[in-house]
Amino acid sequence: MKVLARTLGQMIVLFAVASAVALTANELRRGGHDPGRNGATSGGRPSNWIDINRAYFARRAPAPLPSDPVAPAAVPGQAQNGVAIEAPPAAVPYRVVDLETVRAAVNDPLYEVGQIVLVDARDDAAYKAGRIPGAIQLDYYRLEGYIERVMDAAFAAQQVIVYCNGGRCEDSLLVCQELELRGIPRTVICLFKDGWEAWKAADLPTESGPAREQ
Repeated sequence: MKVLARTLGQMIVLFAVASAVALTANELRRGGHDPGRNGATSGGRPSNWIDINRAYFARRAPAPLPSDPVAPAAVPGQAQNGVAIEAPPAAVPYRVVDLETVRAAVNDPLYEVGQIVLVDARDDAAYKAGRIPGAIQLDYYRLEGYIERVMDAAFAAQQVIVYCNGGRCEDSLLVCQELELRGIPRTVICLFKDGWEAWKAADLPTESGPAREQ
């Protein structure tokens, strides 16, 4: 009887110890410190261990700037490195003719009978000082004094060639636009962009003084 009582007592003690060990293990698992589940580092700590001495969020140094910055793209109309960038020329909606075409037109019999008309878009002083022979004046900035005569000639012509000084002069283009607005077909209008300066430089015939009587 005494042996049975002693055996039962030992079993109760063993059960209590086992229960305590099991409870401790469960608490460790709930706290995230189960070495068997998370693995361990070389120092014996679990892999998910947080080191309070480590700078996890240290600010990184900024990347170095390039030694040669990329130059901005050139913008037409703006200066770059002290040099003005010119805008590309806009498309002209009229047929552009060269010096040889104009010379051939002046020598064409149709020019003498008014089927080809030359219009000089310069002012009075420039027109009287020298012009292409037979050209009719139309000062764009003083239309009233010239427009009626020019329109009569233009409506009767198969081809109307307009010029001014040439180069950067835009008066000839403005006159072309005015003629079209007043009813001359665009297909009839031609623009001699090189203008008077190209004609004079080629040492071609000229005339001066008041306009011819038409």
